[in-house]
Amino acid sequence: MAGHRPRDIPPPIRSGIRIALVNAESLRAHWADFVSILSRRDDDIVAITETHLHPDHSDISFQIFGFSLYRNDRTYSTGGGVAVYVRDGLSVEVVDVSHASPDMRAEHLVLAIGSGPDKFLLGVAYVPPKTRSPHLILTHFAQIAAASGRGLILGDFNVAINRNDSRASAFLRTAGDLGLTLVSREPTYHTTTSHNTLDLVITAGDTRVMEFGQEAVPGLSRQDLVHCSVLGALPVCPSPRTIHTRNLNTVDVAALLTDPELERLDFVSEHDDPNVCATAIRDIIVGVFDRHAPSRIVKVKRPPAPWIDQDIRKRMAERDKLFKRFVREKSAANWEAFRIVRNATKQCLRNAKNRFFAGKVAGGSAELWRTIRAQGGVRRGPLPATAVPPDRLLEAFSAREGSAVGTIAPVFQPAPHPPFTFAPIV
Repeated sequence: MAGHRPRDIPPPIRSGIRIALVNAESLRAHWADFVSILSRRDDDIVAITETHLHPDHSDISFQIFGFSLYRNDRTYSTGGGVAVYVRDGLSVEVVDVSHASPDMRAEHLVLAIGSGPDKFLLGVAYVPPKTRSPHLILTHFAQIAAASGRGLILGDFNVAINRNDSRASAFLRTAGDLGLTLVSREPTYHTTTSHNTLDLVITAGDTRVMEFGQEAVPGLSRQDLVHCSVLGALPVCPSPRTIHTRNLNTVDVAALLTDPELERLDFVSEHDDPNVCATAIRDIIVGVFDRHAPSRIVKVKRPPAPWIDQDIRKRMAERDKLFKRFVREKSAANWEAFRIVRNATKQCLRNAKNRFFAGKVAGGSAELWRTIRAQGGVRRGPLPATAVPPDRLLEAFSAREGSAVGTIAPVFQPAPHPPFTFAPIV
């Protein structure tokens, strides 16, 4: 039976849970712009494609106050990856995570958002270019959403649905056969020669999108940020000024480890119910820390990108305005004007960041490390393997009494290398 075209979405009604989608083209490289854009918007959920994050990158480096981060990083190569920031206060459950490989390249992450009658599935997907059968991700999501009744999948599918080709036709036919609804067909990817619709918002079941829009974010990506809202209970947002924390630097470790309350852990196993055991362990440990390192409320003083000042914000606004002019009036002159301001803004951001950290270095090592920790600076990757195995070191030192230099010396012999000589140029 021939498939039918997806339905058009009804006109907007009112706002609910606000959701945004953006292709970051490397979250690390565009972190300052991403934080700046997020700070001036009022989204409850932000889905990101092409994060270019790896499991070695800690969540601490990309934390944003008031949001929880959910990631699905690409592991078989660089690039790719999807992530979702969800505002604190919304109930979240991870439903499905893809395990991409060179053979199955599509990447996705599916979350259950909310509870009760307002609960819906939210999927974010990234389909790399030249992926065979990109429409298969729609079939997979539709199967998951069938049990829920409400679902929304956002992503960069790398299918230009505004083109009349077989790839776009197969994608749209599959969406229609599955009863999925495309919210918009407006172009989201802009170059000097083409404008294609790659970033899509697709609904399943009786999910109703009440608002939809898109805006250019040239400092972050060549693709527009698309946003919408769906019916749902709005989260109870915490104050953006304070957080709860513990000062572990002043803890008396010896007193903490010998706290009499910890003796209760020996009797936890007497319970038959594992949930009761887990609750008892949590209560004991939290109670001990409450006595030795009480939770306290502190004000958030450092913005995620403190080197962005008012002058840079003006430059970023001017850059965005010029890009919007180019989208409206596509000409070489408008593109050149945008390109010049874009490059100058990038250089200003680099210089401001360098000056910021150079000032911290001049302030001493203590100030520098405080700043690095505040910015989420972490070590990447595992520790390098030791040059000498510990067993051989122990054997060398214990083999003879007194000095062990004679025994251990062979361990540190350099690896053989061919001799280096100069050769005449013929």
